Amino acid sequence: MAFELNEMYNREHNWAIAAHRIMYAGTDIQEQIELTANSAPLYIGLGAKGLAQSDDGWLVTKYTYGTDITAPTMQSAIGPWSNRSSLTYS
Repeated sequence: MAFELNEMYNREHNWAIAAHRIMYAGTDIQEQIELTANSAPLYIGLGAKGLAQSDDGWLVTKYTYGTDITAPTMQSAIGPWSNRSSLTYS
């Protein structure tokens, strides 16, 4: 049941991941990740290539874990990656 990555991008209806449309995002983005002590994501940030970590324009997703680490609550904000802990998430 393994799919090639390019094959997944080109499928409009992919039953394997319950997606209605998969679009290739391109390579003009950069990603930053902050992990918890358990190596689970705490913050994931996406920004345009060349965007400084202190510049506005990062899409930052915050993960909050309850008792079940496999079902985090995700909230997003836009702002500087370097200011991720004090952004207003919704």
